[in-house]
Amino acid sequence: MNPGYLNTVQGMTQLYEIQSSSEIEISGVGQNKWRYVVKPATLQTMTSSTAPVKGLSSDETFLTGWNVYESQNTNSVAMGIDTTTLPGNYELKPIPDSTVVPGWFYQGGDQLSIFLAWPNQFNGEC
Repeated sequence: MNPGYLNTVQGMTQLYEIQSSSEIEISGVGQNKWRYVVKPATLQTMTSSTAPVKGLSSDETFLTGWNVYESQNTNSVAMGIDTTTLPGNYELKPIPDSTVVPGWFYQGGDQLSIFLAWPNQFNGEC
């Protein structure tokens, strides 16, 4: 059976910490898309006047994640912007390591995917 709309399960929104990322390339050319290694995370507040504190899953659970914000990027277009028009050496950057982001798991057939939702940032020098 091939995965399709009616035979997949989408999990509830959860939190994941970015452990690392590697850019997806086609014939050695970066595509402004990254494959992320993520780990389940939690945020907890100790009192109503403190910022949330991050907690990580205690197991060694590392999963592959994909950022839905990057899905339409190509080697020359990032977040809808023609990258050849960017000033200086500006380029799209991946989600930074150690960032906690919302995401959800998607079970299609025999594959578990983690989809993340976090806007990338452009960075560089003019």
